[in-house]
This record gives sequence, structure tokens and C-alpha cells, in this order.
Amino acid sequence: MMKNAFVLMAVFSAINLTGQEPLKINAEHSAWHRWLNKEIQDSRSLDNMEGDLKWISFTGGAIALVDSRSDVRAEESRKNYVSVIPSDKRSHDGQRSIQVKFPSKLETPAPESGRGWGNAGIWHYVNGENWTEYNRISVWIYPDNPGAYQNWLELRVFNDGNEKLPALFGQEGESIFNLVNHEWNHIVWEIDNVARDKITKLEISTIISGHEPEACDTTTFYIDDLQLEKVDPDYIEGWPVWTGKIAFSHSGYLPGMPKTAIINDPVLKEFTIIDEKSGKPVLKKQVQTITSGLGSFQVLDFTELNQTGTYHIEAGKSISGSFAISLDAWEETIWKALNFYYVERCGTPIPGIHDVCHRDWTCEHDGKKVVINGGWHDAGDFTQGLRNTGEGAYALFTLAEEVKKRGNNPRLYERLIEEARWGLEWILKTSFGDGYRNEGSVNSRRTNGIIGDYDDVTSTARNNPKTNFIASSVEAIAGRILRDRDPRLANYSLRMAEADWQFAVDKMVITRENDSTAVWGVSFDSGEVLHEIASAGILASIELWHATGNPVYREKAVELAEIITDSQQRKKPGMDVPLTGFFYTGPSRKYILHYCHNGREQEPIAALALLCNAFPSHPDYMKWYSAVVLHSEFLKTISGYTQP
Repeated sequence: MMKNAFVLMAVFSAINLTGQEPLKINAEHSAWHRWLNKEIQDSRSLDNMEGDLKWISFTGGAIALVDSRSDVRAEESRKNYVSVIPSDKRSHDGQRSIQVKFPSKLETPAPESGRGWGNAGIWHYVNGENWTEYNRISVWIYPDNPGAYQNWLELRVFNDGNEKLPALFGQEGESIFNLVNHEWNHIVWEIDNVARDKITKLEISTIISGHEPEACDTTTFYIDDLQLEKVDPDYIEGWPVWTGKIAFSHSGYLPGMPKTAIINDPVLKEFTIIDEKSGKPVLKKQVQTITSGLGSFQVLDFTELNQTGTYHIEAGKSISGSFAISLDAWEETIWKALNFYYVERCGTPIPGIHDVCHRDWTCEHDGKKVVINGGWHDAGDFTQGLRNTGEGAYALFTLAEEVKKRGNNPRLYERLIEEARWGLEWILKTSFGDGYRNEGSVNSRRTNGIIGDYDDVTSTARNNPKTNFIASSVEAIAGRILRDRDPRLANYSLRMAEADWQFAVDKMVITRENDSTAVWGVSFDSGEVLHEIASAGILASIELWHATGNPVYREKAVELAEIITDSQQRKKPGMDVPLTGFFYTGPSRKYILHYCHNGREQEPIAALALLCNAFPSHPDYMKWYSAVVLHSEFLKTISGYTQP
């Protein structure tokens, strides 16, 4: 264990982040900019905060009226049964606002789940009002939280009409807004798709989820000028496009690949592509109308335009934004994805996002503990999981390898390697060396970094074959890619890859009759997940075969491939639409492979494609290849039902 610790210390010190910072947002291109600049067709004040207090607090929140006048009278405080605080700067419109203070954590042990202590907030009650004449809520909020990196609040509506809101999982009836500290923020929330025929109350709240050591124990917000408004709303669901707008690929298009845009104008006959540099038209074509189960749509197809340059579309009175046609049109997307990974890093300072965080986040096994900060926070909270981290790191390494083959973008290659290493280091760091590792740890808390007090998050290590296969695939590809640039880390990664592969194989006891394993469970809606073990095992085995040439790994990859091919629908079933090529969760074909949270439908195809590339002369090659082709035909068939 000490040897591993010294190696990991060297690994962490090897990355130089000097000068790196998050990408800047171009606000003029944001949806937020568009929302704030919409014409308000009608409005109604819900509370301008100038009269009596109309809010109540819950879960330890404190509320007060704030008055900009210096002669606020004590009897008015008594009249409103709430403090009235003199202030000369905390009112956005008029003389008053309300001040709310929320605790960042409660003086009780934190939940073992790693979540926060619940919500704290304020409620504005209305008597079953019908808000359907309006489709936007507008409010001004001023956060006053010294030391806080991130400031945000939730808005939530409660509807008691035909549809009850908020929905059970928050998919309707609530939204979260990021706020700029120490300034008034204009928050607008379009609710055109939200049931609002019998509104009982509006909630403004925050999750009690702790705070950074340098931030305050209590968060403070000033709220003013709450209104209902009517605007021309955004389309929220489905394929339809606003009248007068054109939906196109903002990233751009590749030469030699399909190029389409969508418009909503049934009488439109033709469209024109304009070269931005010359201002001249380069292509004029007829508009196509495509009808599918989702409706009828006008499609602008300009696939034949392959000349590199910058263009825009003119169709009737509608004009699109500019876009590029070039071989590197999608590179900006990669940089944005890398930026997202970077700002989600845990355990290191990210300028403007957080300081070193979660130093009291641990995983335990057999009387031992490791600190597991590092890697990447989850997109919605701080949750860590080896599957997400492993899949992300593997994707970064494979993309880096492809960029290096092309040899024309060393800057992107270096950045991909840097971010992939960050994920690799966490995978190495969170192993106990005996098959047990931090498989996943739920966390929604900001903690104080002190191990042993009540805001800590602790998980229990597990020995899971798929988890170890994923770790092995990342470690193996790292051992190969980093061999020349960092031989110490490469050797250590490869040694760990072989060990983790063996741990997975030893634990994996497959009973083909019922598609189960001794240690496997349910993956949301999937039922069985046998194919997941096989897919992860193939990736790890092939990467180890590439790195070592050991035939043991080739044999295991071939063996596991049978599970995938036997899990595919290869004959036409008795369906109204006889689809083939999709996968079940195992060879018994009891359950169709699908997910309702994580999406890993790509795993079997990725595994079979790697097999085809690695072993093109193998007797089973055509079986693997035909499975990939059959699945591609499945995708082509179902695409007809999701056009355009």
C-alpha cells in the first residue's frame, strides 16, 4: 500500500494546470439572453414587496422586510409580525424587498446517503388561482453570500388542478437558477408547458447541502418584484420549430456528410444558402416536406454543398445564424466537452467554481479507509461513480489516440491526455488492491474538509466484476498510451489493469440458464445485465491483449462475445413492425435492453467492433460483424419513426 501511495503522489504532482481556467460564456448566444429580451405582452404583479409580508418560511429559514427608508417605524414591524430592516441598497424596484436567510446545514448528523438535510425556503400562498393566461414567472433576486462560489435557488409551483405539481421526480413544475453573487439577478421562468389551472403556492428554496470552509453558515438572499408575464414562449417539447426560425447545426457540418435544417412553414417552396464572405448565394433548392409519426416538417437538405466556408440559410423571411462547413467543424464541441469535464473536477481548485473540495470524503473496507476526492463530480451533484468516471476516462484516451494518429492537432491531443489522466488517477487512487474499490458514492454536500465530524460522506467498497473490468480497460489503455511519455505511471497502470481483470474474472460466475451472476443486480429498467459484464470484459480483455500480447486475454474476449451475439434478436419476431438487430439483456432474451437513467446501449456494439478490428482473421469474425451490421439496420429502421 505504501508503494502505491508514493506512486499516486507522483501522479498527482505530474499534472500542471498553470493558466487553465473555465471557458467564458458568450451571453449573447445564450437562451438566457433571448429570454430576457422577449417582448412582454401582458403582466400581473404577484407581490411587489411594498405592502404586508405575504410569505412564510420553512425548515429554519428566517424572513424579514427590508425598507430603504430611514424612518421605518417600530410599530410597522409589530404590525407585520416580522423584522423590518432599514437598508439603502437592497431594493430593486420601489422602497422594499424581503430578506431571507437559509441555514447551509442543520445541527444534526448528516444523512448517511450523502444527500443534504432537505430544503429550506419560503412559500407564497395563492387561493387556487388560474395562471393559464400567463406563461412566465419573473422575479429579482440579490444573493449576499461572502465567500460563496456558487449561488442558486429553486422555483417550484404547486398545482392542484387536473395535473398535480410538482411532479414526483421534479420533471415538471420546478426549475433551478444560477445567480451572480452581490448583484440583482433578473430571473425568468417560462411555464407554458407547466400545468397551472389551480395554483396553490409558489416556492423559492434551496437545498441545505453544506458550504465550503470559506463560505458562511447562513445564505442570504433579497427578493423583489414578483410578477406573472405573458410572452411568446419557447418550444419545450417535440420537433416543431418556431415560426420565423430555422433549426440548424450550430456546430457546423462536415464535407461529404448529410446537411439538413428544419423550418416550420408549409407554404415555403425554396431556400437559399448564402456565403458569408462574399454575400452571394451558392445553392438554391426546393424545400422537402417529411411526414412521420411525429408530424409533418419542412426540411432543408443541402448535403451536396461541400465547399469549406461559413454560410447562413435564407428561407422566406427567415434567416439562420452562421455555420461552418469544414473538416474541423465539430472540434469546438470537443473543447466544450473538455471544459465541462474540467469544471466538474473534484479535489482541486477550479477558478470561479470551487477551491480544493471534499477532503473528508472517504471509502472504507476491512478496517481501512481511503480519501476519494478527485475524479469528476456528477453533472447534477457531487456523486462519484467508477462506471461514469471509467467510461469518461476511456473515451478521452481513445479520442486522444485517434487525434494522435491524424497528427495535425498536438494541442488537442495534450489536453485530452491531461483530462484522461485526471480520471485515471482517481481510478488508481480508489482501489484497495484486493478487488474492492469505491464503486460509487452518492454525495450532494459541500463539506468542511475535516475527517471525523458530522458532515462527512463515507461509502463502502465493493468487489464487482463489471466495475473491475471498467477499471482494467482504462488502466490498460493508459499503460499503452502513456508508455513513452510517463513510463512509471504506464507500468503501474498496466500492473493494476491485469490485477483488476483477474479480480473480475474470479468474481464472475455466469449461469447462462437464467442470465444471472452471483453478484449482479438490476440496472433500473433493464432487469438482467449479463450483457454489460460481457461488454466491459471484452473491452478490458482487448486492451490488455493490445498492451501485452497475452493470448489469455484474446481467448476471454472471444468467449464473452458469445453472450452478446446470443443476446441479439436475429430473426424477425411476431410484431406489427418486425424489427431485428436490437439486444436483450442476456441470451435468454427475457428482457429488451433499455435504460431510464444511464444509457449504455452502445456497449455491445462497441465491444463487437473492437473484436472485429482486433481479430479480423478469427473464425467468428463474420458473426461479430453481422451483429454490428444487423444493429445498424435496426437503427436505420427506427430512424424512420423519429424523422426528421
